[in-house]
Amino acid sequence: MYGNLHGKFLPSTDTYLNENDIKTDRQSILIDGNINKTLSALNKYSYYQYKVDENNRLYKSNKINKKGSQLYSQAIDRCIGDNNSEIIIRFSETGTNYVYTISIDVKNNYGGGCTIFNGKETDPSEIYVFFMKKGLSDKGKWNIPAEQVLMHEIVGHADPIAAGGSRDNENALENENNVLEQLNLSKQKRVVNKWHTAR
Repeated sequence: MYGNLHGKFLPSTDTYLNENDIKTDRQSILIDGNINKTLSALNKYSYYQYKVDENNRLYKSNKINKKGSQLYSQAIDRCIGDNNSEIIIRFSETGTNYVYTISIDVKNNYGGGCTIFNGKETDPSEIYVFFMKKGLSDKGKWNIPAEQVLMHEIVGHADPIAAGGSRDNENALENENNVLEQLNLSKQKRVVNKWHTAR
């Protein structure tokens, strides 16, 4: 069953994409719905700052957030530069699994965020990221902020899957925790929960 998808950070190739590179037909992140909320959540934790073009596709601006995470920006850049997958990000409590054409309850079934894809597991053509204003913490409280929920879905699921990585759910929390460490938010590190296991 498709649900939260899992994977591991791939080693950085240090092929940073600049603004001119990204404003091409290689763009592969589409913001669907609440653009301002999504951009605000995305840029809160990322080192590089991002905007959308007239087609609501994400690109990297020349601005930086010195308090942001470079690991997170690397993951976003890889997703933008991916030629094989289209990643659609939606701020919503509900979504659709386009493989089975069924509705998804992001809040009650996925704890506030999920990543699903349409296509073969080895070649996901469309990846859908859904996130809410709050996520469910390891202690069962709705206190994970939207920006952390979105970051988790991108670094833990969308980026590894788009790059052909593993669905192994051991690594999503590890990827998230590496970003939290760069953000000096180590106290917010995640542990095992019902959606993720650990090594």
